[in-house]
Amino acid sequence: MQGFHYYLHPHPQDPHYIARSTIIAALAKLAPSIKGRMVDIGSGHSRGYEALFKTHVNEYLCVDRQYAENVDICADCYDVPLADHSVDTILSTQVLEHLETPSRMLKETYRLLKPNGNLILTVPMVWGLHEEPVDFYRYTEYGLQYLLEQAGYIDVKVQPLEGLFAVLVQMLIDEYHASWLANYRRFASFGIGALNRVALWLDQAFPTRRLCLTYLVTAMKPGEEFSASLLSQSMSQPMLLDTVKQTNPLYDQAFFDSLLEGARGSARQVIPMLLEWLQPRSVVDVGCGLGAWLSVFRELGVQDSLGIDGDYVNASQLQIPVETFLAKDLTQPLKLDRRFDLAVSLEVAEHLPPEAANTLIESLIELSDVVLFSAAIPFQGGTGHLNEQWTGYWVKLFEHYGYVAIDCLRHRLWSNEYVQPWYIQNTLLFVRSERLEDYPHLPKPDPDAGHFPLEVVHPKTYQASLGYYTEPLEGQVSQMKAEVEAAHSALLTAQNELIVVQNALSESRKEIAAMQTSKFWRLRTYWLRLKQRLLKTGTVA
Repeated sequence: MQGFHYYLHPHPQDPHYIARSTIIAALAKLAPSIKGRMVDIGSGHSRGYEALFKTHVNEYLCVDRQYAENVDICADCYDVPLADHSVDTILSTQVLEHLETPSRMLKETYRLLKPNGNLILTVPMVWGLHEEPVDFYRYTEYGLQYLLEQAGYIDVKVQPLEGLFAVLVQMLIDEYHASWLANYRRFASFGIGALNRVALWLDQAFPTRRLCLTYLVTAMKPGEEFSASLLSQSMSQPMLLDTVKQTNPLYDQAFFDSLLEGARGSARQVIPMLLEWLQPRSVVDVGCGLGAWLSVFRELGVQDSLGIDGDYVNASQLQIPVETFLAKDLTQPLKLDRRFDLAVSLEVAEHLPPEAANTLIESLIELSDVVLFSAAIPFQGGTGHLNEQWTGYWVKLFEHYGYVAIDCLRHRLWSNEYVQPWYIQNTLLFVRSERLEDYPHLPKPDPDAGHFPLEVVHPKTYQASLGYYTEPLEGQVSQMKAEVEAAHSALLTAQNELIVVQNALSESRKEIAAMQTSKFWRLRTYWLRLKQRLLKTGTVA
């Protein structure tokens, strides 16, 4: 039985003192801000953390799948028998790593929380195996961010509670603790206590973020006012996502999955520059796919966002809250009741038929005075490309509506290996000409820096395009080579069989010749030869 003292007052000589003390300190700082009903999921056999929160909350419930005296609700964390939107705060410490499908647990917490409700997690990063064999995962801050955002949470914060020195000391203690107790019991506890104190002091003196024992994760479920205001401002004829159908076989889950990580990594390189230059407070992504770019905008503080794409997008796989996605036919004009500080449409235009190109541009300029835009160039290749055009084609379309092309990204990204080459090659900013002065931080063309060509091909895109068009031919050539080799092999086999037959025929002829010259053969055939002569002379009737 683990008691309150074990939880809230770990002794420095405890082998896991560092992590336990930092978790308690972090939760104690959060406690005054926690109100209402609180649920501790995976609480174990004790109500150890209740003492931190009981003076601030109205109700504190402990949930665990193993029944114990101090457990209020015995249930699996995937199916907690509480009503939807009935909990103000959920706490779960050192649980996520033991779950086969952590996303299910996060979805369940999302169901339980009220709008604007808070989720508090502690999750190990570097930690020895424990409670085997149900110890499945270790997480990075990026993995945790991804899981929480996929579940629908916003304002996700991942904070390391320790540093490198705590990790090193904990690994040392985990490795040698048993042998120290066996051989140096008198000094082991003192040594462990000293190591723990030194590690904490060094982490404070020389803080690092690369490694830690434990992450503190906080996140919020979007409030009703957030969802309602966004939807009322953005939807003219909303399509409910629970009725969305998978109607386009070209753009299946495999298509979006193949693009997801590359898009997210690229966005993390590009968006900080956009935030510095434009300082947008709202963004709309037309052709957002699963919402990778929007998820990074939200990660970096732009919460007012909307993603628009076809009804073939699987809503359950969105990287953004489902209520911030709108299913629309992009070949038709988008008529929304609001505008945004920034509109984004990246590698989308080439997927629409040529006759819809002008419609897409009109939709974008109706949404914002600033558009981040890219589209595939001729022979770039890709799934479902219907309208590959050189960059100048799109520049002229935007210019027709009074937008100026600002080529401020491509030369900055050209050698950035973390950005997908098609974004590097094709991405331009388009700004309504009369609004240019409103963006003083936006880089202006430098006449002394030389002119970066408008029509340009990135080497990596060129190589990928060659592969896209030559790989099918290479497959056909390989198949033809295989067929020729098979025919050649069959010919060699037939030739060998012919040689065998010829040799057998030659041997047969030799045997026949030998038989014809033998005395035995001549005696056996004497009567036949005699009869033949008689027949020729006509003496045999």
